[in-house]
Amino acid sequence: MKQTREERLAKRRAYRIAHRERINAKAKEHRVKHREEIRAKVKEHRVKHREELLTKARVYRDNHREEVTAKAKEYHLAHKEELSAKAKEQRIIHGEEMRAKSRERYVVNREVALIRAKKYRDNNKEKVSLAFKKWYKTHPRIEEHKNWSASNKDKIKGYGKTYYAKNKEKRITYFNNYKKCYPDKVKNTILKRTYGITVDQYNQMFTSQNGNCDICGKNQAEFKRALGVDHNHTTDQVRGLLCIHCNFVLGFAKESAINLKAGVNYLHNIQDTEDNDEPLRCATPNDTTKNNYLKRNYNITLEKHSDILLNQRNQCAICNDLFTPEIVPFVDHNHTTGQVRGLLCIHCNSMIGYANDDPAVLNNAITYLNKYS
Repeated sequence: MKQTREERLAKRRAYRIAHRERINAKAKEHRVKHREEIRAKVKEHRVKHREELLTKARVYRDNHREEVTAKAKEYHLAHKEELSAKAKEQRIIHGEEMRAKSRERYVVNREVALIRAKKYRDNNKEKVSLAFKKWYKTHPRIEEHKNWSASNKDKIKGYGKTYYAKNKEKRITYFNNYKKCYPDKVKNTILKRTYGITVDQYNQMFTSQNGNCDICGKNQAEFKRALGVDHNHTTDQVRGLLCIHCNFVLGFAKESAINLKAGVNYLHNIQDTEDNDEPLRCATPNDTTKNNYLKRNYNITLEKHSDILLNQRNQCAICNDLFTPEIVPFVDHNHTTGQVRGLLCIHCNSMIGYANDDPAVLNNAITYLNKYS
């Protein structure tokens, strides 16, 4: 009686089970003997039916994703060292070819790859951070990379500038979007890089000062900009949070209590004056344009300006720096009465201006500097 297809298959299956070891040994012997021929046929078949095979594999993975992932993990754990050694060997032998294929694949699927990478990073932040730190500490070429970076700083800066010049609009747009999405992170980075403190430390200082400037005492609500971090430019020690005006007062006073005290004395003792931020250079008596400028803005003549300069011995009335073509005298005046008080350098003039002509602000600044000296 003729056997059915199912019976024949069952008989073959039973035979293979009963003689598995002998069949496997023969198959292995055949593969070793005809390795190149088998590989060539397999490669030819793959090339010929590539799209069909890829589609079938993709469909199977999509339908059995969890099973495939579990099996892959299990196999990887069981053969970790062997797979790592093979991968390393392949990278050494076919490094350039693999990199070229990787670049080509990335160019073709760039958008998909970026979305996938971002999604993975967002879902595995701690894992990615730990993996990078571990790689950075253990990678054998890190020291080589550090040494190269240290000896090629100008070259790296050149690369960065060239890239930024070519992609300026793109970089600005990216940073603005990043700043909107992660304002705290950006603020923390800037504080850490510039002053060596974190956002939490900034918030603690802000709370301890009750949200007020540490010199003039005005509250944050009175300013459009956030209170700035003040630090010693010599030691980099962070001192406190100041409004922009008080921060400028310290800067223009060169962080010197002596200059601030001289400013206090100047405001207390000298006659009321008037100030303008436009520089006023030393002029000759026949300078008609300068004379007209002084008459129009300060109601003094060029001769009066020269007399003041002579009385001050060609020095700033506060810091006593000599006036030169680089350090020009500014006419200081009382903004309420318009009366001229003297001639100051740009730093002292700005210091008085940002203090709103208030000796109390300068005294507070002196106390503030002494507290952290």
